[in-house]
Amino acid sequence: MNKCLVLHILASNKYSGAENVATTIISNMNRTDDYKGVYVSPRGSIEKTLKNMNVKYEGIEKLTCREIRRVVKKLNPDIIHAHDFRTSIICWLSGIKLPIISHIHNNPPWIKKINPLSFMYWISSYRYSKIILVSDAIIKEYIFAKSIKNKIYIIGNPNNLDRIKVLSNKKDIEERYDVIFIGRLTKQKNPLRFIDIISESSKEFPLIKVAMIGDGELKEECEDHIKERKLTKNIKLFGFLDNPYAILKHSKVMIMTSDWEGYGLVAIEAMSLGIPVLATPVGGLVDIVDNEWGRICNSNSEFVEELKNLILDEWYLKSKSQASLKKVVDFDNLNRYMSNLESIYLKINDDRNKK
Repeated sequence: MNKCLVLHILASNKYSGAENVATTIISNMNRTDDYKGVYVSPRGSIEKTLKNMNVKYEGIEKLTCREIRRVVKKLNPDIIHAHDFRTSIICWLSGIKLPIISHIHNNPPWIKKINPLSFMYWISSYRYSKIILVSDAIIKEYIFAKSIKNKIYIIGNPNNLDRIKVLSNKKDIEERYDVIFIGRLTKQKNPLRFIDIISESSKEFPLIKVAMIGDGELKEECEDHIKERKLTKNIKLFGFLDNPYAILKHSKVMIMTSDWEGYGLVAIEAMSLGIPVLATPVGGLVDIVDNEWGRICNSNSEFVEELKNLILDEWYLKSKSQASLKKVVDFDNLNRYMSNLESIYLKINDDRNKK
């Protein structure tokens, strides 16, 4: 019997959270007897990352209806797995006659109000076979959530903690960091606020060492922000890294300053290495970070005060680290996640065969 072919379609040509999830799904599904996946996105730096992961890739020029129809005609898939709002809507608009899964990884502010985007997704949702969410924060915030609740599955993100530990040991580094930031340099992740927190902390800890890993449209603004606050000797900008886990492993604390967050995968990755996480109270982060193994912080002063406690009190830092390692076991869900997703695919195929 031929394997069921699933196209995972993404809008970005760079690697980050949603891309991490898609590659994890494809890599694990391709090991089964029933399913195989292909990664589809605009061409860019993602190609090298996927090649290193041995993930089959089909590049497109841009995420357009025309390109979606071309790829579908070429590959003849059984299911379209569209990642995030924009991709889902474009797949709907393309008019393809295939089951579409809309997989939402994020909860941008516009989902809370009636506007062209929230309305268009609501209209398009009638075409989706299933809607997958990474946390219940999204369904709580989406203004039209009640009308689509029968299609929704909340299955979190696939967390392969053993993989993170292996990758963290692949590269030995000499540098050690007090604080680390990992994420796209975008409005959502609010890296400028992170720099402000470090600036305030540096008044008490002038030799504080900080790693920032990620790339994005705010890169130049971050560079200027660092220079203006005279932090060039404190903060090292690494850009995007395929494997940031060795640096993460040799950091004391992770700070997440996101303005919104669908899930918060990097928080779990940090916890898997015993790194306490200080985070804003947004999206899925409130279900991951707790004051026992990290801290939810509302204001910059709360971030600064908790960071101070962790830097000065070695026992306090160690207790948070040990609590992180203990708690993160609850999130080690790769097999369960893949089983849940396979059930969704099976249900879609069964429904399709009945027609």
